[in-house]
Amino acid sequence: MHNNYYFLRQLSPSLEKIIAGAVISECFSQDKDELLFRFETNSGSRYIKASVLPDFSCLSFPSDFSRARKNSVDLFNATIGRRVMAVRQFRNERSFAIILSDSYSILFKMHGNRANVLLFEKEQLIELFRKNIEADRAILIAAMDRDIDWSYDAFEKNVGNLPGLYFTFGKIVWGHVLSLGFENLSLGNKWEAIQAMIKSLEQPSYYVTEVVRKPVLSLLRVGNVIREWNNPMEALNDFYYTRTHVYALQKLRNTILSDLKSRLVSSTNYCIKNRDKLKEHKRSDRYREWADLLMANMHLIDSHAEKIVLENIYHDNRPREIPLKKDLSPQKNAGIYF
Repeated sequence: MHNNYYFLRQLSPSLEKIIAGAVISECFSQDKDELLFRFETNSGSRYIKASVLPDFSCLSFPSDFSRARKNSVDLFNATIGRRVMAVRQFRNERSFAIILSDSYSILFKMHGNRANVLLFEKEQLIELFRKNIEADRAILIAAMDRDIDWSYDAFEKNVGNLPGLYFTFGKIVWGHVLSLGFENLSLGNKWEAIQAMIKSLEQPSYYVTEVVRKPVLSLLRVGNVIREWNNPMEALNDFYYTRTHVYALQKLRNTILSDLKSRLVSSTNYCIKNRDKLKEHKRSDRYREWADLLMANMHLIDSHAEKIVLENIYHDNRPREIPLKKDLSPQKNAGIYF
């Protein structure tokens, strides 16, 4: 839920308190999926880092950041020296904008694997961070707000498709609602459950929790709660660190362990296979020896004998007992061992 509308609507005013009146002094990238803004405030420098990886997009607010001397490029140059006037959260939308002086706006579009950062001058798009998302070139910042009909009539008409009506809830919220037996409630009780959920989302706590063994930032107490926060920026920093460091390290560890286990199984099977081959080779050598001994001592073999003891010329003439099939001739017994 770190990119959910209900979280961003709490984050935006908290962020505004920190950077309102600040001046942007730097905007740069030293990774193709990471953009960093530096703001100069009366209390020192503040940072916004936008990580927009295809499989994980998230904002964070590092207290300090050391820019690399190499492989770093300046971006959004038009924002440098401009002052933050406000932070605007778009209605029912997973996006907010930092409003700058001289009619500039930085749009943070937090749409999962299509997250992006865009710069507008008035209504004109002048720069975007991820240039491969062609649909973003058609964004109209003045049309970002979205409406939801919260009336009971709309609820009743759409009771069979409430996720479509209340699209701002998201998967975690709906999963939690359904886990409480929502589908089995009467129409009136479903309406009351929705109203209670909206109230919880509008006055939330922030939980860094674990859902299906993956860290999640939630406004609801779900999963295995790791930490609880009252400040959305602190919660987001905690979640970002947990997701990109602790979880990533654990994921890497599990990947390495899985690879080692796979190699161990493969090596064990290889050893077993070769041990069996070695046994077979030894067996083959033994049978070949028996065949040679029988052929060299045909005159000593009695018909219908079930075994014979012969001197083994391959092992210092030590006596060797060789099994025989009594219904076969000495020659055919030797042939079997060949």
